[in-house]
Amino acid sequence: MASWIEKCEQIWRAEGSGGLGRRIARHLGGMLWQTNAADWYRVDLTAIGAPDAAAAPDDADIVLDATEQAIEWMRSLKERFSYAYVEPEVAAARNCGHVYALARIEGQPAGYIKIGFDRVYVGDLHRLITLPAGTAFVYDTFVHPSFRGRRLAPRLVAAAKQCALQHGCRSLWCHIPRWNVPSIRSFLSQGFEVRDYVRNFRVLRWRFSTRNVERLLAQG
Repeated sequence: MASWIEKCEQIWRAEGSGGLGRRIARHLGGMLWQTNAADWYRVDLTAIGAPDAAAAPDDADIVLDATEQAIEWMRSLKERFSYAYVEPEVAAARNCGHVYALARIEGQPAGYIKIGFDRVYVGDLHRLITLPAGTAFVYDTFVHPSFRGRRLAPRLVAAAKQCALQHGCRSLWCHIPRWNVPSIRSFLSQGFEVRDYVRNFRVLRWRFSTRNVERLLAQG
């Protein structure tokens, strides 16, 4: 309690009573109501043949099945990038045989991509979803800021397509919020197309979406 009061006092001194009031209102609003949205993308793996190797630095190495190595790196990133290591994601990955591909440059981890099969925890929905047979799902792509601007992301997406094909999948999906323009460009460059727009809501403890994503995935 004391630390919360001290924080409020600091905000009051720095921003005045109006600033403190606005911050409290935003905090209470987040407790009552939240929303997020993304476009859902799909690529037909039966129509593209072997994935094209996207341009990348000559010293970049993509390790297709480096799940445990990627998880350890993600854990080390958690303090700065909270979305990198999410417990329900990791649990589902280990239980369902997901593949995390890892990009390395000069031996250092530079990025990863998470490819899910069977069941996937989707952070936007705060729950597990079941994938149809023959479907894979990319649920996170990350390039460390130190290595951005070197076209590693398209290379990781190409690796995800290769991995999905090796697992006998016919389609690969992902979902990307519209503000994430670099990710959108990376996936579009690898043949992905928008299939639908889904907005999710939380009002108190009830959650609902504008589209049932399991049905969307099943329709292909």
